[in-house]
Amino acid sequence: MRLLKVQKALQQKGIKYEYEEIHGLARLHFVFNGTGYTVDELRGNKDKTSTTGIWTNIDGLGNRGTQDGVVEFIKALTPCI
Repeated sequence: MRLLKVQKALQQKGIKYEYEEIHGLARLHFVFNGTGYTVDELRGNKDKTSTTGIWTNIDGLGNRGTQDGVVEFIKALTPCI
């Protein structure tokens, strides 16, 4: 299992998510208030053996390259009433 910080934040908020690993890299998808979000691990070094960060479709995320930035976004989510 990878992206553990993100998974923990989603679990704490009670948000269901899908998780998969493809070629040793994690992909996580969740829906909140009708909007789908994706978090993908990236591998960018020449030998392709270690992760170099993450990509996400979360707009306005200031700390886009780390799990911590995604966790901050998840913690701030508020359900629509």
